[in-house]
Amino acid sequence: MILDRIIRFLDGEKGRANQGDNAKEAPLDVPSLADTPPRLRSQPLQRTEPPMPERPETLSIEAERFLADMVTPYQAGFHSFGILGVTYELVRILDEYGSCPSVVRTLKRHDEDRSLDGKTLSLVPLAEHSYRVARMMVGLYRERRRGPDTEMIIPTMVVTGLAHDLGKIPEFRERHVERYAMADHPIIGATIIEEIFASCQAKMLYGLREAILNHHRGDEQENLLLEYLRKADARAREEEVKIHAERTWQSWEQWFIPEEFLGLLVPEVNVMRGRNCQIFTFKSVVYAAPDFLYNKAVAYARIKRVTDPVFTSSQDKSLALKRIAGTLRQHGTLSGEFPSDYYGMLYQITTKKFFFKLFLTPFKIEAFDVFPSIFEDRKIGWLKIIVNVSPCAPKK
Repeated sequence: MILDRIIRFLDGEKGRANQGDNAKEAPLDVPSLADTPPRLRSQPLQRTEPPMPERPETLSIEAERFLADMVTPYQAGFHSFGILGVTYELVRILDEYGSCPSVVRTLKRHDEDRSLDGKTLSLVPLAEHSYRVARMMVGLYRERRRGPDTEMIIPTMVVTGLAHDLGKIPEFRERHVERYAMADHPIIGATIIEEIFASCQAKMLYGLREAILNHHRGDEQENLLLEYLRKADARAREEEVKIHAERTWQSWEQWFIPEEFLGLLVPEVNVMRGRNCQIFTFKSVVYAAPDFLYNKAVAYARIKRVTDPVFTSSQDKSLALKRIAGTLRQHGTLSGEFPSDYYGMLYQITTKKFFFKLFLTPFKIEAFDVFPSIFEDRKIGWLKIIVNVSPCAPKK
């Protein structure tokens, strides 16, 4: 009986072993991992950065140097704050319109503090002053604030310095007020900056606007930008008075050399800034806007570290232009079609598609120590489709 139980036990184990072998031969129909859809994991939402704004083209050396020193090293911060495009626009405006004096003359005096030498400061171009204030705001902040957040504040300091005196640009003043008063330029500047920021989502507009409006007022306000703007503006003016006080007073004949002056014009010939060109060629004549010549003469005097009475006030611009034209005429550089005792004429520029009129001063192209083909290679836009330039009427 015991033997029968042993035999039945062995037979049962053998049967289970056979079932195991059959299971190996016919595996269950289980889907493979390759057929199983992957398990989705939640991904953190990534912030979408706005496209990088385009850098302005054909800027002056001074503007390019400022961008290289004060914007490019902190470009990521400017972009993350959404003010890189605004900064480029401010630099473009200053480069195009900032050759005007950095102080505005009212009926009684200049629009700066009485303790400052307004006549000396009128020799400082607005662009130069604005770049200096922006640099000094950053420098002052670095001197007094240390920490990881310092670099993050630099973009707002730069924009404030660039924008604080935009209301002094003549083209903007004429558009917003008929008669300039001393307190107008902060109000005009605040209006301009609101227009520039209209398409920008930056959060700094309120603080910037308040800083521009109040930077000449004495009342205390809790505004970081205003605090550093006031200090930087005052320090910049002190430095400018010192720099320009060291200049020598010389007569026109002593310092104005026609060849040197024409050399300053060469880099600008046939260079478009937006849709405008201040000096261009057609056939054997170079045509220049008188305001452009005046601003270049002011820059020329600054390069030679000379103070000339004719440039101490923009109200004497007509006298300065007549002196420039007279000297160049004696030197034989003005075009023969240009009447004596005139510094400009009204010309009609006719292109293949349209025509317009400009007040210009004509030069002989051979007066410039450059092959005409070099000037021609620079032409773009309407400069390439000019078919005629004809005088309308001269102006004394």
